[in-house]
Amino acid sequence: MAETRASSSGALDANAPSSATATTSSTSLSSTYPVNTLMELKLAPNGHTLTGLIYCTDDISNSIVVKKSLVHTTLSSEITVINATSVLEKRVIRVDDVTNGGGAGGGRDGN
Repeated sequence: MAETRASSSGALDANAPSSATATTSSTSLSSTYPVNTLMELKLAPNGHTLTGLIYCTDDISNSIVVKKSLVHTTLSSEITVINATSVLEKRVIRVDDVTNGGGAGGGRDGN
C-alpha cells in the first residue's frame, strides 16, 4: 500500500517521503550508546546524573534503557527508560566486551 502525502500546493504525492524517514539521523542510538557499556548520563532539565549499564536502545521511540544494580540484592535491578533528547552529557565509565566472553566469569570455562 503506497503512502500519499500532500505537497505544499495541496496535491497528493505518492512518492513524497514520510516525516519519519525525512528526519532520521545518520547515526543510530546503538552506536552512540553501545549495549553493555557502563555510562554516566547527565539529564535535562535539572541536570540529574544517572549511572548505569546501557541495556538496550530503540531508534523508533528514541529511547535508552539503563539498568542499575541494586545494592541490597543481586536478584533484581532498577530499569530506567529515558528519551535520548534529554541527555545533556554522556561519559563512558567502562565497556564490557561481550563478543569475547566478557564480564566476570563470562568465558566458556568460567575464567
